[in-house]
Amino acid sequence: MQLKDALIIFVVTMLVIAVFQVQSKFEKEYNYLRYELDLLKQRADSLERRQAELRDWIDQWVVGEFEATAYTLDCGNGDGYTATMTIPRKGVIAVDPKVIPLGTEVYIDGLGWYRAEDTGGLIKGKRIDIYMDDIESALEWGRRKVKLMYRGGRFE
Repeated sequence: MQLKDALIIFVVTMLVIAVFQVQSKFEKEYNYLRYELDLLKQRADSLERRQAELRDWIDQWVVGEFEATAYTLDCGNGDGYTATMTIPRKGVIAVDPKVIPLGTEVYIDGLGWYRAEDTGGLIKGKRIDIYMDDIESALEWGRRKVKLMYRGGRFE
């Protein structure tokens, strides 16, 4: 009977040890998962803040379709300067400053970045004039609809 009792005590002891080992392993896993969850919550909060910042940034941009013509120095008023007193060059556009403020960086789809530095007598509302180096290029351009975007201003 003593051997039987000793064997029972041994088996119970081994079971208790096994339970503690499993419990310890589960506690470590649980703590690790809690740590990972906390990190994910922090990242989610950070992403939500960044998303709100990006939404605010995107809301500052105006996107629209404008009618675009082209001009050269020969087409201007003859003094060789833009409305902002710069010399016309590639990358300059004429705008209606009530729609696109002078000095604004404008992205024209398919063409790239331009700066609104000039105005024109016929440039009103959703119209722009793109500076070209020579009259042939300007005539070849003609009149086209372009998609553009710019930061700020208003879209009429």
